[in-house]
Amino acid sequence: MAFTHPLHPSWLDGISRHVTILDYGCGYGRVMEKLEQHAFDNLTGADISPGMIKRARHLHPR
Repeated sequence: MAFTHPLHPSWLDGISRHVTILDYGCGYGRVMEKLEQHAFDNLTGADISPGMIKRARHLHPR
């Protein structure tokens, strides 16, 4: 399944790249990956779905 809701880089303007971000219900980590690509460095994703966690670990081993 692919999600198409975009993350617009302009939404990130003015936000320190060192803030702590928790994505609760992160699924397979799509938004975390996008934030990392925009130099955010203090990211945590949490999800309760074993399938999503497995997919996230496969796609984003870090």
